[in-house]
Amino acid sequence: MGSRRLAKFVVLSSAGDRLCGRSWELGHAEFSPKIVRFGAFAVDLTSAELRKHGSLLRLQEQPFKILQALLEQPGAIVSREELVRRLWPGGTFVDFERGLNAAVTRLRQALNDSAESPRYVETVARRGYRFIASIEPEAEALPAPVPPVRRPSWVMAGAASVLIVATLTGVWWVRSRSAPALADRALTVVPLTSEPGFAVCPTASPDGNQIAYEWDQGRREPRIFVKLVGPGEPVRLTRGNAEEFCPAWSPDGKYVAFVRAMTETKRGIFLVPALGGAERKVGEFNRGILYYPEFRPRLMSWTPDAGHLITAIPNEEGFSRLFVIATDTGERTLLATSDPNAHYWDRDPAVSPDGKLLVFSRERGYGASDLLVIGLSADRRAIGEARRLTSEADAGRYAETAAWTSDGHEVVYCSNREGSPRIWRIGLQPGAVPRQVRSVGPDSFLPVISKQGRLVYAHGYWDDNIWRQELTPHSGKLNAPENLISSTAQDSSAQYSPDGTHIAFQSARSGYYEVWICGSEGERCRQLTSYNGPMSGTPRWSPDGRSIAFDSAAAGKFDVYVVNVEGGSPRRLTPGPEEAEVPSWSRDGDWIYFSSRKTGRHEVWKVPSAGGTPVQVTRNGGFTAFESADGHYLYYTKDDLKTQLWRSALDGGSEIEIASNVIVRGFVPAAPDKIFYLQQEKPDRPATLNLLDLPTGKTTSIAVLSKTLELGLSVSPDLRYALYAQIDNQGSTLMLVDEFH
Repeated sequence: MGSRRLAKFVVLSSAGDRLCGRSWELGHAEFSPKIVRFGAFAVDLTSAELRKHGSLLRLQEQPFKILQALLEQPGAIVSREELVRRLWPGGTFVDFERGLNAAVTRLRQALNDSAESPRYVETVARRGYRFIASIEPEAEALPAPVPPVRRPSWVMAGAASVLIVATLTGVWWVRSRSAPALADRALTVVPLTSEPGFAVCPTASPDGNQIAYEWDQGRREPRIFVKLVGPGEPVRLTRGNAEEFCPAWSPDGKYVAFVRAMTETKRGIFLVPALGGAERKVGEFNRGILYYPEFRPRLMSWTPDAGHLITAIPNEEGFSRLFVIATDTGERTLLATSDPNAHYWDRDPAVSPDGKLLVFSRERGYGASDLLVIGLSADRRAIGEARRLTSEADAGRYAETAAWTSDGHEVVYCSNREGSPRIWRIGLQPGAVPRQVRSVGPDSFLPVISKQGRLVYAHGYWDDNIWRQELTPHSGKLNAPENLISSTAQDSSAQYSPDGTHIAFQSARSGYYEVWICGSEGERCRQLTSYNGPMSGTPRWSPDGRSIAFDSAAAGKFDVYVVNVEGGSPRRLTPGPEEAEVPSWSRDGDWIYFSSRKTGRHEVWKVPSAGGTPVQVTRNGGFTAFESADGHYLYYTKDDLKTQLWRSALDGGSEIEIASNVIVRGFVPAAPDKIFYLQQEKPDRPATLNLLDLPTGKTTSIAVLSKTLELGLSVSPDLRYALYAQIDNQGSTLMLVDEFH
C-alpha cells in the first residue's frame, strides 16, 4: 500500500470564522438553540448534550461540533475545510487530517454508526460529510442530569501538620484568588523549528529570547541545541559524541544543565555555559527505564538561586525519586515527597517562580500518572504532604511534564484526558478543574513558559502500521513486505487467530488505544473495546478462538481482561492492587500468563482463565511470556527493553538463555521446535526477523527490517506470514505562542 502524506497547515482567521474562537457551547451564531431528534437520539444544541433513549451519552467537544455542523445543514455536504475551521481556531498548526478523522470516528462510535453502511453520517469522498437521517426539530428542553458528587481531593495528614498545611493552603488560596480568569481567546501558534527528526524538551533562557532543546537531527542521535526565537538556524551547544537529553536553563542565564549517556548503564548530569565552553559533570547515576531514550520526561528543574537542581533519579529497582543536587559540590539529598520504598515513579519536577512550591508527576503504572504539588522550604526541603492536582491516574490516563505560568498562579501540562496528548492548564486550589489550552492541537506535549509569558511546546507526529512479511521464498527470493493494516494513528501488537482467518491488534484510530479485530487481509476492521480514554491493548487469542485476553488501565492501573470476540463486557481477571499486563494463554486455554511486580520486580504469573487466584511462575524475573506449542516450556523476556530470551521447563528446572538483543515483545513460539524473533544487535543497525531451530540451535535471518519497529510479532498458523509493526513516519517540531497568560 502506498504511503500517505499527512496534511499539516495553518488555519487563517477571517470574519466568517471567528465563531471558532468562542466557547464551543455557543455553536453557530445564526443557529437558534433547540433540540434535534433523529432515531433514538436527541441533541440539545444549547447545553451540548447527546442522549439516547433519554440517557446522557459521553461525547467530546470536537465530535459534538461536527454533529452540530451536520445538523445545521441536513442532507447537504459539509466540507472538510469548513469542519476544520470550526474545530480549530485561526493560527492553529496541527495534523488536521488525522484530527478530523479521529473526531468523526468518535462521533460515529457514539451514534453506533459505520462508515461502510452509514445510517446518520455519510462520507462524501474527497469532499466532506453529510447527515442523511430524518430529523425532528423541537423547542423543548431536555431534563438536566444530576451533577456528580465531588469527593474531597485531599485530607490533612494529622494534628502535627495542621500549621504547615494551613500555611501552604494560604499560599494556594492567595494565588488562586489573585489568578486571572482563564482566557478563551484564540492564540497565535507559529513553528519555532522545522528541521527533520525529533525536537523535544524545550527550555527557555531567562529573557525568553533563546530556546535550548534536544534534537536528534533526523539521525536518532540526540544532542543539545540552542535557537534564537525567530529566523535562524539551531546551533549545537555541547561537544560530546554520546546521546544527550532534556536540557534545563539556569535562572541566572549562565548555564544549561543536561543529561548525557556515559556508558550503556550510566548517565551523567552536566553543566555547559550558555554561550558554549567547557562542560562540567555534577553527578551520575545508573540508568533506569525512565532514562531509556524513547521516553521523554522532564528530568530536572533549577531552584531560583541557580545553585541547585531538583532531579528525577531511579533507585536500584528502577523507580525514580526526586533529589536535590548542589551544582557546586555535587552533593545529593533525597527530597521527601513520598515513601522511598513505594512502587511508583516521581519525575517531571517544576519549581515555582518564587521557589516555594514544587509540582511533579507521579506515575503509578505505565500511562497512569497525576500531578502533585508540595511546599519547599528556603533550604529546599519538602514541607508537609504532597497533594494531588489532577485525577487522571484513577481513569488510567496521564498528567505530566508541568510548567508554571509566569505569574505562578497555574501550571500547564500534558494529558491524554481526551485521547491524544494535549496541553492543559489548572489552578492550584483544591477542586480546580483542568482547562484545555485553546489553539494548541492534539499530539502536543512538553510545554515550557518563559518569564515573559512565551509558551513553547513540542508537536509530534507518528504513524505506526502493521506489515506482513512472507516467510517462504519464491524462486529463492522473498517478496518485499506489504503494509497490511494502516491508519493515520498508531496500529501495533497484531496477533493471528488460531485458525488464521482474523487478526487482533491494538489501535488508536478511534482517538484512544483500544483492541480491534479485522480479517486476515486487513479488511473489515471493527473495534472490540470502548474504554474511551484508558490505554488498552496487547490482545491475545484464546486457543479456541472465542475470546481475547488483553491488558487495560480502565481501573486506574493495568489489569488483564477477557472479552468475547463477538463483543460484550470485558471480564477483569486481576483485581488486586498490583499491575498486571502483557497476557498470553496456555495451550489448553485453562490459564492466562501475565507480568506483575507483586514481589517487587517483574515476574511471570498465571491466573485461571475462568477466574481465581494467581500463581507465580518465574522466580528470577519475567515479563513477556509465551507457552511453547507443545505446552512443555515457557519462553520469556525479563523486561520491556531490548533483552535476552529465556526458556524454562514448566515442570521445573533451570532457565537457559536462547537468544539476545530481542526487540520489545518481539518473539513467538510458532511450532514445538521453532521460535521466530526480532533482533537488533546495535541501535544504529537495522533489525532482523530471525528463525531459531531449537533442536539444532541454528539461527536463520529471514528478512532485514530497515525501519524502527514497534510492539509485537505474530506468525500465521500455516507459517506462511509474519506480522510486525513499524513506525513509518515520526518526528516532532517545537511550536511557539507569544503573550501566553
